[in-house]
Amino acid sequence: MNETIQHNKFVELTYKVTDRKSGYVLSTVKFPLGEHRSVSM
Repeated sequence: MNETIQHNKFVELTYKVTDRKSGYVLSTVKFPLGEHRSVSM
């Protein structure tokens, strides 16, 4: 899923490691980064 990060949206980094030769997925990681909020300075 490709979406633009917007204010007050939950953000998660997802990636997978695939063996080029066999095509098998060796590892899949979903890492929650939390809710994106704007910071006023």
